[in-house]
Amino acid sequence: MLVLLLPFIIGILFANHGIEGNIDAKSEYKFKAVYLFNFLQFIEWSPEAFQTSKSPIIIGILGDDPFRGTLEQTLEHETINGRTIQIQRMNNIEKIKNCHLVFIPKSERAQLDVLFSNFKNKNLLTISEIEGFAERGGCINFFIEDNKLRFEINVDAVHDAGLQVSSKLLRLAKVVSTKSRESERE
Repeated sequence: MLVLLLPFIIGILFANHGIEGNIDAKSEYKFKAVYLFNFLQFIEWSPEAFQTSKSPIIIGILGDDPFRGTLEQTLEHETINGRTIQIQRMNNIEKIKNCHLVFIPKSERAQLDVLFSNFKNKNLLTISEIEGFAERGGCINFFIEDNKLRFEINVDAVHDAGLQVSSKLLRLAKVVSTKSRESERE
């Protein structure tokens, strides 16, 4: 069913580059789940990121899971380029090494520095909702602006992770760069 509605949903979600209206916690995570699915379609991993050509895409949720089952409902029976999608919840940073995408909720704000040091040189799409996440070196960050759910992409972090992001997705995002911020500090 979601596959049939996907073009319509994408159009609505991305028409104004954000989701309009009063966003309550329940609907916010439904929308974020749809965004995660769409991000998977516009990001390319190197073939070495997967054990085989049929290996699944693994989404990790670190710490407290704010989706509460919504992610499974959204991704049930979905595939990306012939790959199934698996969701893993984890409280241990070590388990992230098997993931292709990791979602870092607000509850993990205190460990960002440790997380960033563990993510270096990994083929991993990092996504969060923590303020300043993309500017600090995360790949994609959700934020709310003018009552719309929006996202920003750190092109340097995506590149450093060895990932390719579609220009179609970049056109919809607020683009940030870690390297330009580093040169400003010098």
